[in-house]
Amino acid sequence: MSRKKILFIVPTLGLGGAERVVSVLSDYLSKSHNVTVVTLSGNGSVYDTEATYVQLGTKIFNVKVMKFLTFISRIFLLRNLLLKRSPDIIISFMESANIPSIFAVLMLGRASSLIVSVRNNPLEFPWFYRFSIKLLYKIPYRVVAPSKGVAHGLEKLILNKRKIDFIPNPIKLKYIQEMALTPEKYSFNIPEIYILAVGSLSPQKGFDRLISIFSKIKIKNLHLIIIGEGGKREELQRLIHLHELEKRVIMPGTVKNPFYLYRNALCLTLTSRYEGWPNVINEAIACSCPVVSYNCKYGPSEILNQSNGFLIDEGDENGVIGAVNIIYSNKDERERVVNNGLKYVKNYSVDQIAKQWLAIKGIS
Repeated sequence: MSRKKILFIVPTLGLGGAERVVSVLSDYLSKSHNVTVVTLSGNGSVYDTEATYVQLGTKIFNVKVMKFLTFISRIFLLRNLLLKRSPDIIISFMESANIPSIFAVLMLGRASSLIVSVRNNPLEFPWFYRFSIKLLYKIPYRVVAPSKGVAHGLEKLILNKRKIDFIPNPIKLKYIQEMALTPEKYSFNIPEIYILAVGSLSPQKGFDRLISIFSKIKIKNLHLIIIGEGGKREELQRLIHLHELEKRVIMPGTVKNPFYLYRNALCLTLTSRYEGWPNVINEAIACSCPVVSYNCKYGPSEILNQSNGFLIDEGDENGVIGAVNIIYSNKDERERVVNNGLKYVKNYSVDQIAKQWLAIKGIS
């Protein structure tokens, strides 16, 4: 197999789910291809990767005029970079990177080399992105969705099923399982019994709903750890105070090694209002951590079933509480779910998923 030049474009390489997918794929593909990862902003990368790393260094503004100027700047910077590097495959992630990438390849007449990936439920996007998807996403060679639900949402906007591919997110299974056994020095003492939640402190992740549920669980000395950072921290802290849970809920922000916390948690809980493909579910399963998740749109129902986790009807607080109680009181049931999950999660190893990305362009 000849080495191909593959170029990924992503807004940043921070701690988000899409960023982690880019880091995992680019690192793996670097073993057999010439891979470059381009970030639009200059915030640096939190991941180690064998790929070449390029920062465009464009800034993020709140003022509309400056946003527009940044958008134009990104188009021409990307055009010049693509002209210089001439990649065989261009893979763009997230709308703030997808849209300028589409204009850049149009200027070069290279739309057939571009694959764009939508990482979340497009029907929940602001009107501007929904309109842009309708107008522009017919242009790239393919549009990749991380779940069948997101793919169906894209079909409603693009109206062309042949343009859309479903490829779930990969995980570095061996790495995650090694890190799950590696103790970390955290800024807090790890409680003896805790449930875990992971994600940005945003309305989408529904941690306000989780705190309400947690306040009703009767297990003595049970704690809740929420890993992540975001704009809703103060609001969540007020909610914790309202329920008098200050001594039982820990919000340490982001941590370097979350997998050790997965490994030692009673379970992972996911109460998101919507998702694209929640990486945290497979990460938890890989760490032998049972998962209790709302059946939100989209992703959880495509990963979890009755054998490998607890899929709860959207908004059913008592269902979540009941599942947590089962995991706590029934060790055999917990072990059954964990063992079935470990068999299932192998389907999402990076070597399996990377092949699906390459197959889009006929590379075996």
